[in-house]
Amino acid sequence: MTGTAGLRTAGWTPLEAVALVVGISALAMAHLIRRRFPSRGPAREEQWRTPEVGRAALLWSLLELPAVIGAITLMATRHLPVFAGLAILSVGGLILYRPSRLAE
Repeated sequence: MTGTAGLRTAGWTPLEAVALVVGISALAMAHLIRRRFPSRGPAREEQWRTPEVGRAALLWSLLELPAVIGAITLMATRHLPVFAGLAILSVGGLILYRPSRLAE
């Protein structure tokens, strides 16, 4: 056997570069969608009955996408830094755009 078991820590592959670009693009799209939310509605209950619920679901899906792409990249390349970077970006985005912040 010539392969090694375990995670790699050096070198980059094209798949990892594409994963980073897609992950960062998803976060940028989530930020653009977040900017289109109204600042404050008449009542919070009424605000979430409007199309904002669909935007919120799309926003959270886009924020989870980098972590999923990172996990797929980790399984395909066994390169931990790319996965860690994408996971940190994803978790940071989910914390930044949590439901209580969307209602502000």
